[in-house]
Amino acid sequence: MTGGQDPLLELTYKRGYILRAISTDGAEKRDLADELSDSRPTIDRAIRELEAEGLVVRIEGNCQLTLLGRLLYERYQEVRKDYKKFKSAKRLLQELGPSEPIDDRFLSGSTTIECPDRMPYGPTPITESMISQADTVRGILSRVLPESIESEELTDQEVKRTFVIHPGVVDATDSHRHPIIQRMNEESYEVLKTSETPDFDLLLIDDDLVFIRVYSQTGGQLLGMIKNDSDAAIKWGEELFRQKKRRAKRVLGGE
Repeated sequence: MTGGQDPLLELTYKRGYILRAISTDGAEKRDLADELSDSRPTIDRAIRELEAEGLVVRIEGNCQLTLLGRLLYERYQEVRKDYKKFKSAKRLLQELGPSEPIDDRFLSGSTTIECPDRMPYGPTPITESMISQADTVRGILSRVLPESIESEELTDQEVKRTFVIHPGVVDATDSHRHPIIQRMNEESYEVLKTSETPDFDLLLIDDDLVFIRVYSQTGGQLLGMIKNDSDAAIKWGEELFRQKKRRAKRVLGGE
């Protein structure tokens, strides 16, 4: 074992493939050597290490996980799954600063969708399909107007929309009496503004789905989105939305 790491943690990572092989019904060492294509001395050494840390016990020659071994192996599997999610989201996460309010409740079990190069602002087929059946859409928009997430067809629906927008987005359009703002005022929109938006867009679709949209720091290009429909992820999104909404000033709607 190397001196800088916890021995139990390092052993679980190093011998995870053996823990997996005996996680269901156990196995004898000779069977493990055949199944894993390892030499018998390698398997003997690995089992001794796992026994020494209390992760494995031999009962009549059958190697089995102890309670500690099972719990550590299950946690190890969860970490491996989360790592794959972090890896798939790497390109998008690298565009965000270290203090951005994203935590593992959102990333765990998420799906990352990267956009083609030079994806413009505006509705995308993926976004449209997410909200086409929605009754409510809530969001935090840091870069773009609500129109950018909805097609012309969708804006005619009786969908309640509540958006917290960065003032730079609102002011740039308000100063020109942009027709989007005028149309929003006639429809079921509530729009608030605050300078405390995160550096990504967040959308909550009913109580069923949360996703974020990430843009490049250099050219503002839409790079992709990360979505999640787990209860923990939706709770994270709702907490962030409520926090920003409480600190925002109403621009229109919501009377």
